[in-house]
Amino acid sequence: MRTPFPLAIVMLFVLHRQAAVQEAGERVRLTLVSGRVSSQVVGTLARQDQDSLWVRVPGHMGSVAVARGTMRLETSRGWDRATVRGAGIGAGLGAITGFVWGGVAASESRSCGTPDLFEVCYVEWYGKAFRGGLIGAAVGGALGAALGYTVKTERWGLSVAPRGHGLQLSLAF
Repeated sequence: MRTPFPLAIVMLFVLHRQAAVQEAGERVRLTLVSGRVSSQVVGTLARQDQDSLWVRVPGHMGSVAVARGTMRLETSRGWDRATVRGAGIGAGLGAITGFVWGGVAASESRSCGTPDLFEVCYVEWYGKAFRGGLIGAAVGGALGAALGYTVKTERWGLSVAPRGHGLQLSLAF
């Protein structure tokens, strides 16, 4: 029978690498759950004790106190931009548009209007269509990357908040 010891070591290593103890001044997100309704509070951690966290929320005077048992705690891990995703979407849409546009342009050529030149039309049509697809992918990828760069999202991660009787873990998927 195999022991779960190696798996436990890997899990502890992963938790150690990803978890962060909350300190005053860190940006946090609290997901408050009451019944079926949940709401989120994003702010800066002011202080904490065994039972509560005090968070400075923009637009509120002072700090907001939240009981630990009624929330899920996450820590900000920085900001990401959607440059790569935008480039991929733009390249895909540009390739499709360029392929169709190149194919339509090739269909209007003289060789495709003559029944005896079917092979020439066939080669010419695919050549122009694929060339249009490559040009469309390049232009669409560049435009998509530029637009994706404007999309900025915050990454939230696992947090460990010290309590009086142990640790509270919060996993975000």
